[in-house]
Amino acid sequence: MTVIGIMFRAPKFLPYASLHHRDFELPRLMKGPVEYLIEPAENGYRLIKERVSTAVPVLVFFFLLLVLYLSCYARLMQTIAHNPGYTTRIPHSPPHNVERSKEKRARSILSCTRSTVLDDTLYPVLNRTAIVQGKVPPPPGIEYFTRKDVFICDAQGLPLFCDICNNYKPDRTHHCSEVDRCVRRMDHFCPWVGGIVSETNIKFFLQFLFYAAAWGIYTLGFSSWAISDRISKHNALILSTPRNELFSRIDGQWIALIAMTGLLGGLFAGGMFLTTFYNAAVNRSTNEQVVKRSYCIAVRLPQKFIEKHPSRLANFPTITYPLNRSILNVTTSGRADFDEERNTYGREHQRTYAILQSKPSENIWSVSITQNLKSVLGERYIDWLLPLKYPPCVRHDDPRSDYPLGPDFEHLCREAGIRA
Repeated sequence: MTVIGIMFRAPKFLPYASLHHRDFELPRLMKGPVEYLIEPAENGYRLIKERVSTAVPVLVFFFLLLVLYLSCYARLMQTIAHNPGYTTRIPHSPPHNVERSKEKRARSILSCTRSTVLDDTLYPVLNRTAIVQGKVPPPPGIEYFTRKDVFICDAQGLPLFCDICNNYKPDRTHHCSEVDRCVRRMDHFCPWVGGIVSETNIKFFLQFLFYAAAWGIYTLGFSSWAISDRISKHNALILSTPRNELFSRIDGQWIALIAMTGLLGGLFAGGMFLTTFYNAAVNRSTNEQVVKRSYCIAVRLPQKFIEKHPSRLANFPTITYPLNRSILNVTTSGRADFDEERNTYGREHQRTYAILQSKPSENIWSVSITQNLKSVLGERYIDWLLPLKYPPCVRHDDPRSDYPLGPDFEHLCREAGIRA
């Protein structure tokens, strides 16, 4: 990138003095418009006065945007390299609670479906039916979900499981075929930054796009103004510059600047920023926005609700943890029948979940525009501008759910006749 090749060979940088120094070299594409303000006489515009006082703030703001732009890019690359948001991948082994299968490689973009498999290789597939029936224990790690009041599950009520990574998939986790890993709140794989955009770096990605677009649009605006100003002084230019040099000396460089900044800054970076910012405002990743699907949601039922409204349990499937055949028998309707002799143990240790299903048009994680943006960019507005802290959405210590739940979730619970 030409702007990175900025050299200051002057012994010291004093705005008014150094702008005239021969060893001060501007970015190549900014050189023509800025020298038009600083040294118009030496560039063929002998009748135009120098405007150093105008050039100084132009350059200061230009380099300020450039520094912020490159800082966000560096922070983004650092996060992708050291904290990309991958979940743990557990090596495969043939335990007793899996059955072996063989399939060809296929790409899947749905978080709630069984993940893709390796080319023509045998791999273990979780035997969900045996686990639900209590015949075999579930893989380690299920306690993370049963400590939550709400989590995304499959139709049987088990947490989502990735057969490739051999591990559970937390809410909003997607298996990325490009890196062959499960990624928390994966947005997309971006070749421009060389990695995955996920919940750990979505904030820095947004800031990078914003400053890239701002820098490009600012350069575009200044160059357009400079060429407009030159045209307005056309009569003076003709007196000091031969007509056959009027376009070739400066305009070719200026037009290249306008074309590049307009294409990269205004259209590419600006368009990507607006799209990603909108997705953040509605609390959807790019992956979730492209494929709007329904989710099975496990919602914990308080014991008082079960005792007070036992008839309502027939309205939806339920599952009770811990999964143990001596404690739970799952009927064909999905209801849980408790052994009366074990009621004391069950009341103290069991957690019963209703299995609800959302509609594709519903987004249970969208709280409000402001809260959605704060969950990505930070609680303080200064955090929105500086690429320092990680986004708040990386915290998953809320006992209710991995992510805040919004009005669509409350509406879903009311329709089912329960409250989360």
